Formats: sequence, C-alpha cells, structure tokens
Amino acid sequence: MENIYISKEKSEEIINACKLLPVIEKFIPLKKSGTNMVGECPMCGNKKSFNVSIGKEMFKCFKCDWGGNNAAKFFMEVKKISYNEALQVMAETANIIIEKKGNPKLKKQKSIIADNFKNRQLKMSGLEPKDVKAWEYLPEDNKQKEVDVFFSGTIGSNNKILDGDDMIIKYLDLNGKLVTYYDDKNKKENAFYRIRWQFPESHLDRSYRPIKYKTPYGANIQMYIPEKLRVIYRDNHTTRRLFFTEGEKKAEKMCKHGFPAFGMPGLHSLVGKDKSFPESITRFIERCGVKEVFFVLDSDYMDISNNLTPDKDITQRPRTFFYAVKKFKDWMKTLANRNIYLEVYLIGGKTEEKGVDDLFTGVLKGKENNYKMELDKQINSIAQENYSECQYFNLYKISTITDIKLQNIWNLNNKVDFCTFHKERLKSMEYFTFGFNRWKYDEDENIVQSHPINEDEDFVAKKIKKTENDESDKFEIIGFDYINMQNFFRNRGYFRYENVDETISFVNITNHIFRKTRYDKIKDFALNLYRDIYPKNINNYLASKQGSFFSLDQISRVDYIIPDFLEAERNHDYLFFSNKILSISSENINLINIDDIEGVVKDIDIINFEFKKLPPLFEVTRHDDVFQDKPFYQLNITDLGKKCDFLKYIEVTSDLNWEKHYDEDRHFTGNFDNNEEPAKINLTMLNKMTSIGYLMHRYRDKNCEKAIIAMDSSLGSRAGSAEGRTGKSMFGHALAKIRHVLWMDAKKPNFEDDRFQWDQISEDVNVVFLDDVKLNFKFDSIYNIVSGIMTIEKKSIGKKTITGSQVPKILLTTNHAINGDTSSYKDRQIKIPFSDFFSEKYKPYEFFGHLLFENWDIDQWNLFYNFMAQCMQLYFVFQKNEWGINNSGIIDAQCRPLEMKLWKQSIGNTLFDFLCDFFQVDDEHYEIRTNNLNRPIIRKEIYDEYLRRYPSQEKYCSPNNFWEKIQSFCKYFEFKFNPIQGVDNKGYARYHKSNGVEYITIANKYFTQ
Repeated sequence: MENIYISKEKSEEIINACKLLPVIEKFIPLKKSGTNMVGECPMCGNKKSFNVSIGKEMFKCFKCDWGGNNAAKFFMEVKKISYNEALQVMAETANIIIEKKGNPKLKKQKSIIADNFKNRQLKMSGLEPKDVKAWEYLPEDNKQKEVDVFFSGTIGSNNKILDGDDMIIKYLDLNGKLVTYYDDKNKKENAFYRIRWQFPESHLDRSYRPIKYKTPYGANIQMYIPEKLRVIYRDNHTTRRLFFTEGEKKAEKMCKHGFPAFGMPGLHSLVGKDKSFPESITRFIERCGVKEVFFVLDSDYMDISNNLTPDKDITQRPRTFFYAVKKFKDWMKTLANRNIYLEVYLIGGKTEEKGVDDLFTGVLKGKENNYKMELDKQINSIAQENYSECQYFNLYKISTITDIKLQNIWNLNNKVDFCTFHKERLKSMEYFTFGFNRWKYDEDENIVQSHPINEDEDFVAKKIKKTENDESDKFEIIGFDYINMQNFFRNRGYFRYENVDETISFVNITNHIFRKTRYDKIKDFALNLYRDIYPKNINNYLASKQGSFFSLDQISRVDYIIPDFLEAERNHDYLFFSNKILSISSENINLINIDDIEGVVKDIDIINFEFKKLPPLFEVTRHDDVFQDKPFYQLNITDLGKKCDFLKYIEVTSDLNWEKHYDEDRHFTGNFDNNEEPAKINLTMLNKMTSIGYLMHRYRDKNCEKAIIAMDSSLGSRAGSAEGRTGKSMFGHALAKIRHVLWMDAKKPNFEDDRFQWDQISEDVNVVFLDDVKLNFKFDSIYNIVSGIMTIEKKSIGKKTITGSQVPKILLTTNHAINGDTSSYKDRQIKIPFSDFFSEKYKPYEFFGHLLFENWDIDQWNLFYNFMAQCMQLYFVFQKNEWGINNSGIIDAQCRPLEMKLWKQSIGNTLFDFLCDFFQVDDEHYEIRTNNLNRPIIRKEIYDEYLRRYPSQEKYCSPNNFWEKIQSFCKYFEFKFNPIQGVDNKGYARYHKSNGVEYITIANKYFTQ
C-alpha cells in the first residue's frame, strides 16, 4: 500500500467518520446477544467469543483477550498494517477521498516524549524512556531484542496485560530472561510484572487504603535488575559497592549516576519467615567482587504510621523497617558460608526529598557526585558507634551489630526516647499504645499511664524508706497483696470464662471486644506494666517471685464473668466488621459503631474488613395470582448487583438448563422458550439466597430446624453416579468468610459411626460443613443435631450435651441423593440444586477470569459482603411473612431432578433397569413401546421374574421392599400406581386384590378405567 501523507485534520475526519461497529460488521458477520454483538474472533478463530459493544467504541475477545477501542487498532492488528495504512483502509470504508500530497517540510524538532502516566512517572524520577531500555533474551529464538521494561498498559482481573495508561514494569533476570513465578493456584508459570496504578484511590486494600503498586499474588521475592547491572555482570566488571533501594525507578536513577543498585519491590516483601535469599544477588556479588553493600531507605524511615489508632502499637511501622533491615543484614551474613565477607551499611535519607531519586532530581541535580563524595567521607570517618551523618543522609554500619542495637536506631527499646522523638504527633492523641501498655501526654507534657494503677490495685505491698537513697531504692518491699491483684486484673478486663464444654478460658474484655487469652500473656501483661512504672528493685523482686506470685493457681483467682454478648433473635442478627456492626432485620440494615453498643462482641466474630453499605444488589417481589394460584417470586438483579461475582455464581449455578441460555463459550444469549424458564431460575436462586440467610442466622428457631443439602441437579447415567465439581463447596467457603464454619471431610470411612467425630465442635462454631458425603449417607445419624440437640464426646473430657443456639447448623454437599423419603427425612431437609455449568472441565476461574475470593479487589469484597448481608435480610423478610417451605422463610427450589435422583437411587440400578425393560420405558426419552402399562399385572409374577433374572438380588429386595421401589419407579416417570384403588388417609397406595391374588397397575396419562 502506498505511503500517502495524511494531515492531522484529515486523520481526525477519518477517525470520526469510522464508527467501530459498522466498520467491523463489514468484515465479520455479527449477531445480537444482549447488549453486545458477537461473532468469530479474527485473531483466535473462536466462533462466538468476539464481542462488540453496542453504543461504545470497544471490542474484545473473551477467549484470547484481544481487544481495543478504535477502528484503527482493529485494522492494524487484523490486517498487520501500519497506522497510516489503517487510515487509508478506513477512508475507503467511509468513502473519504485522500488527496496525494507530499509531506510538507518541517523544521527539525527534538523528539517529543508522549504525555502518558508512565513517562510522567519516569520524568519525576529524572529518567527518560531511553534510560529504562533493556535487552531481553528470547530462548525460543535464541536471540535478543531491545525492550522497554517500563511500559504503558494495565492489568485486568485475570492478571493479563491490557491496553491502559497505568505503568507496568517487566522483570528480567541477570541473563535478560523474563522472570517468572509459579502460580500455585493455577498450577502454571506466569511472567512477573509489577504495576504502578495511575489512580491508587481506585485500588484499595481491605482497610480502604489506596494501593500504589501491585505485585503478583503468591510470588516469591524478586529483585528488579536495571540493564546497567546486567552489563556489569555480563562483562565481568568489578564494583566495590552495591546498593539496594526500595523501588524500580530509584534503582534505575542510582544506576544512571554510577551507583549500581538492585530495586526491591517493597520492604514488606522482605518480612516473613518463608522469604528466601534471591540467588541472583549472590551470583552478582560473587562475580563482580562486591565488598560493601548498602540498604538505602527513604527519608521517612523513622516515621510512625499515618493511620494510627489508640489501640494500635505506635512502633508497628518502625518495626517493619527494623525487620526488613534485619532480614537484609542476616542475608548478607549467610554469604560467609561461601567465603564472601561484606561490610553492610544502612543509609537513611534525611532531606525533604523523600527518595534518593527525588534527591538526585532536587538539590543534587547536576551534582550527583556529591553523594558519592559524602559517602566516601562518612565511611572513612564513621565512629565506634557505627553511626555518622551528613546533610543528605544518616549512615549506619550494621555488619556486626546485635539486633538490640539495630532496634535502637528506631528507639524501639526505650519508650521515653521513642515518644520524645514523635512527641508532636503523640500529644494530640487521647492515648496511645507502646508495647503492652497505654500511655498519654499529660498537661505538663509528661508521659503517664492512660490507666494508672490505683491504690487498691497495687499488688506489691511496699513502703517508702526513711533513708534518702537514689530513686531505685526508694521503696522497701514488704509483701504481695492478692486481693489487690484481683482488683488489678478485673479493672483491666481480665476474667475467667466457662466454655460450653465446661472448660475454663482466660479472657480479656476491653472496648466491647471479648478476646480469649492465655495465662502466660496475663502474667507478662502485669510484669511489663510494672517494669515500665516502677524501679529496678521492685521488678527484680517480682521476677524472682513470679513462680509463686504469678503461678497458674494465683492467676486463676481472677473473677468469673458471664459476658453480655450481642445475641441473635428470631428476626434479627448482626454481622461484625472492623469498622462497623451491621444490625440486620426484616426492615433494614443499620450500621452501628462498636462504641455505641451495650454488649460485647467476640474478636473472632469480627471480619477484618472495612464495610461500606451499598444500595440493594437485588430486589424481590411476590405475586400470589400467577401459575395456578402458586406464589410467583420476581427477582431483579440491579446494575450494581451485576458487578458482584458471587451473585453471578449463584445465578449460573441456578440455571439448571443453562445449555439453552448460553452459547458454547458460556456467553449468555438470553434465549428463553417461555416465561416459566427465567421464573424457575429465580426460584432456584432464591432457594440458595434464603438458605444463605438461614445458615448465617445464629438463632435456633424451633419452627425451622433444617439441614441444607447442596446437590448436583444432573441425574447421572447411573443411580448414585455424578461427576461433581459443580461449585457446591464454594457455597460453604462463602459462608466461612462470614461465620465460623467447621469443615469436615464426610468421605472418610465410618464417618457417621465415629463417636469422636464432633470433638472439634466449640461454642464458636456456627455451621458444620459436611463436604462431599458419600453414597448411602446415614442422614438419621444427624437427626438430633438438626433438631438442636448435640452430644459432643472428647477423648480427654467425656460427653457433653449442648442444646439450642449453641448447636451449629448443618450444611451438606453431595454428588448423590440423601436416602429417605419419609416425612422424618423431608421435614429436616432443604435441598438446593446446582447446575453443571461448572465442572471438572470448566471451572469458575475460566468463567470469571480469576479465582473467587483469592483474586478479588476491595470493591468485589464489598459487593460480596453486601450481598450476604442482604441475603440474611431477605430470609428475615420471608420468615416474617411465613413464606417458603412450611412457612420457614426458605424457598423451595421445586427441582424435580433432585427428587428423581432420590427415587432412582432408592430403586437401585439393577431393579431400575429391570423395570424399564419390563415396561419397555426408555429412561432418556420416556418412550412407551408395549402394552404392559395401564393393565393389572400379578405382583408376584413381576417379583418372581426379577429374581429369575437376578437371583442374587433376593437378599437386597424383599416383597415389601419391592412394593415400595415400584412406587418410586412410578414417581420417577410420573406414572400412577394402582390408580383405581387410590391412596389411604395417610397417603399410601392401596393394595389391589382379587380372589386372594394381588395385582399391580402402573398407569400413564392414557389410562382409562
């Protein structure tokens, strides 16, 4: 194609004229699907994965993830042409004439750097795109290519790189190969990329704090290696000094000015027991003759947290720096095992410029060598204290110092020095926590206890010495006061508490929070408090006597308490979050501050999440005049609800005929044969949603004692067979994000007969999740538990019976049917069906593009918690109005396949096959080919024929049992059993006898008397 010059004005005319949808329709056949047009993807060839948004300039393939937002991109990538050539194709499509003109002569200009977020970030650090290029080695081609390791884009929910204006950072190893990490969840190797969000406020953590950088979930520590380090390494150059700094841009900036530096993706990445030493560092140090290593911290390395609360330890942030530096120092010490001995230094910034890149672009711009000269000077003059400082930084030599001395850099071992350093910040707080204790600044700006020890709490009996001595000898100890010790612990919220199993726990109750604790922690609390406020002689006395004064027997003198917990009521319950308490009833969901409640909350009930209340994710209305006087529930998912992954999971697992409503790539088509199909989906969704509300409700209602049974709706080819993997367990995992769920493997042998099977039950367990119960599970073994009576036997304690709300509710999942068709079974069960939308071959990850729960951002978590809270409110509404099964508030899914599964399983494969053959009924198509139906047949003849064919079945199927199984066979095919005789007053089929001979009549819809 000819390279024609196209002016800027003409380019804009072409782009404005070529709307995306009409252009694409000329090249790809599209058909409407919901709010999109779908067709074959020109990149991967998938028939129905390519989507074009109606009314929006966007296209995307959900199979290969290719997409864009303009016609030029479409033509460039489909036809493999340049932007100029794409404009020519677009002009032809839009019938726009381009006059062939030469390119006007332009004055030579300097290359203009694109104004995007990535380049703005580089510019702030004094870098240009050319500074961050690298040679990447491509193993498949055995060659190198120059790449931008900082580039524009964004990362989608499935961790794939997409078009966008965030900044993505590619990691290459010392040899230029792409760094990868093993994704344990998906069992594959992924490329390691870091992303710097342009708008951190749109990416929040669970406490709603903005996140600037995202590192791949589950990846090990990686070090960013600038190209200049690779050059040094490849060319076997030597460098005496090596620097380590937080952040990739800082590392590039230091390298640019002659300071070879690795970049760390964050200090927190160094903290943790499982963080191994990167081998790339060792290889570089060994090959390049490094003698001195420097850990470079920003100028805020001494600061305390910006998000301080009175009960959060004020040393938390400085301790993070200490642990990171300690880890670094310990790493370097391990190299002595390879005969590599290094001097290790810590550099802490001290100018207004936060990072070293800010320093080099600020006061040291053009004078970067001054940094080196100051460093040389301070290293040569560093004193015995291993500390020196200049106007740019503080320098610490940490090669051989102890951890205690390393902590002293941040004054972590001295309360007075630490608080004095941060005095201006701490003065404004009502109180603050340092170590075990709470302190405050008084009016005279002295550090005092926020809760001082009163006279009746001071358990060390003492008197003032008459002789004037130094402060440490001021008191004479005369004994120990156990009554005062009881007062001391009571006033600080320490008590004994009797558990449901009659064992005793130590607890602490402060600020309405109930926490279980240990004897040794109570002892340490008292000793540490005295250590902070009394002189050395008293603390030595307590330390020498702690075996007797603070023995378990003595600590056990603390008072008993019966806490006033926030309990659930019949139509009311709570959810507890770190920032709010949700009070949920049928009328509303109210947010309460924990300081405003009168009772107490168990700390283990509090979800570590800052909840934000959202508008409704769904709306439900009931109509009582539709479908033959049966109530009809209309469920409408709001636009906000459509963004909730878990609500979508509930929807697709409730579409029992999903193959009719989704295409082969699992895209919703919206094609329904009639109005009853979406109504059935709504009913099954409400069945799950009200079951969620019931299981989350901590109250035991005698009128609603049910086990929730999650079952596959597919019948399977044989009775008792099912593929599973339909997402049932996800239902239980979701509940575990809200309540205390005890997961139990119900497949293990003799599970029902194990006398100690419930020994893990405690008063904190809300739901017992019996996962994947086996075929022929003995449901009657849990009758009493479902009814609110539970006997727990523990090997070391014996038996204990608990009742009422202390008894957890039951959730079962199974690939089979739970045997039993009597009223005793039915009254204790609520079945929730799951479609086979998900299976072993198609998992939720493939549908959502990410793992549920594991890869959610803050908004998705908030949608989930709002949905679960609204499910509980929905259950309360239905319960109050006496809707659902037996007015319980739980909706019946009315799923015939679940009943058919039970009937087929109760009949057994052998007898089922025999009866299908005897009556010539096709299980798949229900085709009737003979006249064995609709006429009386001698019952004994059928039974005898069955045993003649299968003589071994006699011990499994008695004549009476045979009678019951034939009735189940009739229910399965919707046949009538002995239609003339009807049923008795208990609903059982009547016998058909004539002249002492018993007959059986199985009738279909064509039967006439």
